[in-house]
Amino acid sequence: MTSSFGRGRQVTVAVADVARDRPALCWAAAEAAGRGLPLWVVHAYEWQPGPVWTGRLRSVPDSLLAEEKAAAERVLADAIAECRSFGAGIEIAGGCAEGSATDVLAEASREAELLVLGAAAERGRRFGSTGQAVAERSASPVVIVRAGPLPDRTARVVIGLDLQCDSHASLTFALDAAHRRQATLEAVTCWQPTLMDSESMLEPVLAAEQAEIEQRLCEELLPWRQKYPDVEVLASVLERHPVDGLVERADGCGLLVLGRPGSHPVRATLGSVHLAAARRVSCPVALVPAAQAG
Repeated sequence: MTSSFGRGRQVTVAVADVARDRPALCWAAAEAAGRGLPLWVVHAYEWQPGPVWTGRLRSVPDSLLAEEKAAAERVLADAIAECRSFGAGIEIAGGCAEGSATDVLAEASREAELLVLGAAAERGRRFGSTGQAVAERSASPVVIVRAGPLPDRTARVVIGLDLQCDSHASLTFALDAAHRRQATLEAVTCWQPTLMDSESMLEPVLAAEQAEIEQRLCEELLPWRQKYPDVEVLASVLERHPVDGLVERADGCGLLVLGRPGSHPVRATLGSVHLAAARRVSCPVALVPAAQAG
């Protein structure tokens, strides 16, 4: 059978621990099936010398390195079997790579249409330092799937829009997702009145400002409504802090989509909104690099 794998034509999912990452594996398999793409499972491992070898000049026996590699291959095999058990009817394969998870997954993102990560509970958070570093360096969109029950794939897709930034890539991603899922897309823009307006309680000024933002959002969405006539697109302007507003609207949704600046090799640090959303919402979160535009 000819392999379907090719540069940029696969969904890639990272696995560190099969039991913990099961929701991410399940979500990735369903996403690959929905896109009609093969699924590539990747497991990164690093050999950490114990106290017996630390500080010694002697080289580590090949047998120990072989055991570490064999253990990694067992994790990979279990993950692939888990993906196949979901019955997605897609081509599934994978590979192990020795090295830091950040480096391995950032490199894997170059070959992927989409990279899926499980949200590790690092220091009590649902999105830890490794996931953040990978998301910042990934050349492809990254979807972070937290532990727990997965939402209905037909549930609405929510996209957070900053009207000051280029939203072409994130809107394309979100509308494609809504189209495949036959779901509603809700575009959310949050705003807060200036200190002077809020203190003076000038209601006409606040109302005019909100009306202007609503008009700009509608104008932003108009060509996309025409391009995706079969997708119901809702527009929401919230007088809220962006994090609070997005967390509120993401409740019960199937996917939250956020744009992020740039991609590797130019490191683009995730902002506070991205990090807070990835840690606080219960649904999968897609972080789409602006470099994906076009």
